[in-house]
Amino acid sequence: MVNALVRIGGLMGFLGVGFGAFGAHALAGQISPRGEDQWRTATTYLLVHALAVLWCSRSPRTRTAGIFLAAGGVIFAGSLYLLAYTRIGAFGAVAPIGGILALAGWLAVIVSASGDSG
Repeated sequence: MVNALVRIGGLMGFLGVGFGAFGAHALAGQISPRGEDQWRTATTYLLVHALAVLWCSRSPRTRTAGIFLAAGGVIFAGSLYLLAYTRIGAFGAVAPIGGILALAGWLAVIVSASGDSG
């Protein structure tokens, strides 16, 4: 599971940088200002959650959190990318699912620290 989380986190980081650059350069002027904001938000969340997934891969106590953070980050960011690019509102309805999964991941990080004396 450690290697899988490292690969997933690395892929999320790779995609975050790639999609961020694509949005800033190839899509400049091609999507609405609101779409540009959505694209930036998606990129920020994908990159932040990539780092969190990599951090969670370091300990067996945080691996469940890593799974939730990966799923949440990908679903949230992916739905925003699709919404910004296609302007199909149904993709925006998927974003809260990713958000809930991400929240569950962050809560799992908190729970994983329960009982720590340090």
